[in-house]
Amino acid sequence: MSTKFTGIRIILDGKRCVSADVTQSLISQSLGEAVNGKTPMELLTDRELEIFRMIGECLRSSTIAERLFISTHTIDMHRENIKRNLNLKNAGELTSAAVQWLLENS
Repeated sequence: MSTKFTGIRIILDGKRCVSADVTQSLISQSLGEAVNGKTPMELLTDRELEIFRMIGECLRSSTIAERLFISTHTIDMHRENIKRNLNLKNAGELTSAAVQWLLENS
């Protein structure tokens, strides 16, 4: 059976099917390894890094939104992207990582 039909069968069974390259990238990212030559922190955009720093200062999303003149919804989306890129499970882990990063990089 060809590879493309195997993928179709996997999807029809309700499972996810990704290429070997994507699989390796996801594994590397979940282990905190460099992806495409970049560390997880380097995957953050400038705006995400700015928000990450403010989270490290223990600022609330509403305060960050006011300072950056953007909506709290946008802050929440950035927080989710940061958690995904840094492989963090929840807001507590995000805050802890941000505080630790800020202490190490101040």
